Amino acid sequence: MIVLRPPFDGAPFDRPSAVAADTEVEIDEQAGGRLARLRVNGLEVLVPRNAANHPFGWGSYVMAPYAGRVRRGRFRFDDVTHELPITMKPHAIHGFAFDRPWTADHLGPHAAMLSCAFPAAWPFGGRVTHHVELFADRIVQRLTIEAERRMPATMGWHPWFARRLSRGHELEVTVDLSRARMYRRDHDGIASAELVTPSPGPWDDTFDRVGPIELRWPGALSVAVEHDCSHVVIYDEPTDAVCVEPQSDAPDAFNFAAHRCIVEPGRPLARHMTWRWTELRT
Repeated sequence: MIVLRPPFDGAPFDRPSAVAADTEVEIDEQAGGRLARLRVNGLEVLVPRNAANHPFGWGSYVMAPYAGRVRRGRFRFDDVTHELPITMKPHAIHGFAFDRPWTADHLGPHAAMLSCAFPAAWPFGGRVTHHVELFADRIVQRLTIEAERRMPATMGWHPWFARRLSRGHELEVTVDLSRARMYRRDHDGIASAELVTPSPGPWDDTFDRVGPIELRWPGALSVAVEHDCSHVVIYDEPTDAVCVEPQSDAPDAFNFAAHRCIVEPGRPLARHMTWRWTELRT
């Protein structure tokens, strides 16, 4: 387990040193290199590992070389049909990095760089690198996919934010959808290529052109999700969690927008995400 703690500067609270001392992130390199724990000012922000220990449902993990579902585990690229392992029937989902061991390439007291080579089940090779840097008021994450040969790729993050913290009120998610469009889900429960006006929540849906996203636990904490991704999946149906998932493209983009997803040697795919927090007082 890798533990990062912020430097004692740049904190937005009244006592920067005390806050920084009580803020840390744990990265489990054996469990998909995920953020297994994020404690901010003594509050546990992420859903912890549960008794069932299912890899889909806790912490915050990387999705690569595809984010979300690939319909029926099949896609066609450069006139060749490829089949992926079915990981959530009847689809392939979340890529090959979330449950594999990662390698810590660089470690420091405040930052870590980890990488994961894609397995033989992904026929193109390649690797994903995740850089995580912790400050007293934010955590910065950067993802890069490098190709050995021309291939399709998408990527993103899948955080499970806890609905309730040890103090404050239940999580409220504020999302600016004024410019966004939503991908209609079809009979398979997967995003189709059709874009529609967003419906009211609850959601297990994909949006493009999403505006600012703020998660608020009144009386405790506010977290702003900042990113440079083109799409966001919001999953707020669980009673214990809310997932806000920035992605480089929509789920199943291999099947309806493959031209947007091509990565080549020397031309990596890179995205970044920052969670920036502020204490909310009663």
